Amino acid sequence: QARGISPNMVSYGSVLNALAKAKDVAGAEAWLESMIADGLEPTDACYNAVIEACAKIGDSQRAVAWLLAMAQRGIEATVSSYSIVVSIFVKAGQMEQVEFWLSRMSQAGVKADHVMYNMVFAAYSKAGDEARAVALFQRLESEVGALSPLCFNAMISLFARKGDAQSAVQYLDLMSKCGVLPDRVSYNSTMKAFMFAADVDGAEQLLESMTAAGHKPDVTSYNFLLGACSKAHNALRADAWLSWLLAEGHEVDGVSFSATIEACAFAGSVGLAQRWLARAQKEKMPVGARASYALVQGVCKGGDLSELKQLLLRLEEAGCELSHDVLNKVVSFFARHDDVENAGQWLQRMLSSSAGTQVTCFSSVICACAKAGQLRQAEAWMEQMELFGVVPTLATFDSLIDACERKGEASRAKMWLKRRADRRAVMSRQSLRQS
Repeated sequence: QARGISPNMVSYGSVLNALAKAKDVAGAEAWLESMIADGLEPTDACYNAVIEACAKIGDSQRAVAWLLAMAQRGIEATVSSYSIVVSIFVKAGQMEQVEFWLSRMSQAGVKADHVMYNMVFAAYSKAGDEARAVALFQRLESEVGALSPLCFNAMISLFARKGDAQSAVQYLDLMSKCGVLPDRVSYNSTMKAFMFAADVDGAEQLLESMTAAGHKPDVTSYNFLLGACSKAHNALRADAWLSWLLAEGHEVDGVSFSATIEACAFAGSVGLAQRWLARAQKEKMPVGARASYALVQGVCKGGDLSELKQLLLRLEEAGCELSHDVLNKVVSFFARHDDVENAGQWLQRMLSSSAGTQVTCFSSVICACAKAGQLRQAEAWMEQMELFGVVPTLATFDSLIDACERKGEASRAKMWLKRRADRRAVMSRQSLRQS
């Protein structure tokens, strides 16, 4: 323009695409308006570039405004135009707007392509919107006829998340009936449904079907099967499957070991679970937080203090994650068995971590200290409790008051009795406000 050369359609198109890629909405809008001012009629691709720029910054209002501006200039919006607008609402999770623009596109006589439908199916699946997904699937069957594997896989994935194995299998079977070959994703998604349904038999049968169809199960396939064993608390099958996988040289990972440990520990086979923990350590496989919890819970049920101490040491050596639930159970277990030292150490560790703590942890340690006659220690934990913003229960105050009376510390008993009364008054006021 500075040299007196008027830009042509190609020049403007290149600039608009570059600005869209750079997420420069204002620049793209300005160049489109300049193009019109120069007497050039923008094409649908020019408008799509501006709409794309709006989509990249998630500005649905401006994107819609430019889509409508196309119609005002008599330019027909294409499937790409609508897809860009729909993608904004998909990312924002605004399913009502997705439905609206799908309908608007249909009314305009524009047919959606597989790319758009796959995008919408994925959004419905992620949102767990069964009704809309099923309705769209049925609509596609009647309008499009041939559906892509991605559409089927999105439906299977939706039901997998719900643990609805029966519906997942129905869509897997429907794929073959419609002439669409299921892929490994189709089978693994269905395996996931059996896992959430805790259906070990169903998962094993599907694994056979998958193999018969010529798809070699991978580590994800087997992990979903082991996950089903875990959720069903089926120690025997989990033990048998992981033993076979290792013997046959199949790929396994930390998830494989974690699921097997969970299955054994939750089933009460703590010894077997610990053997798998040892094997995981030997193979340098990470063990998940849920597996650690299952082991700790199993040992705590047995009531063996020394066994719990050994387990905690092994979990730490293996670099296992100790979640809030694990730490809470450990603190409560030691306190319940009057092991004040270990209860306090693990509570302190809990406070030092990002796991957070609960009133029950403090209360159990305070009660254990009071029971053991360690009054000063109990009081110190009570002060810590309040410093961390955890509100003591009336029962916690009672433990301290009883300990003071047993120690013959009448003045301290009165002090804690007053603080108990103050706390009770606060609780009464809160109760009145709520009512």
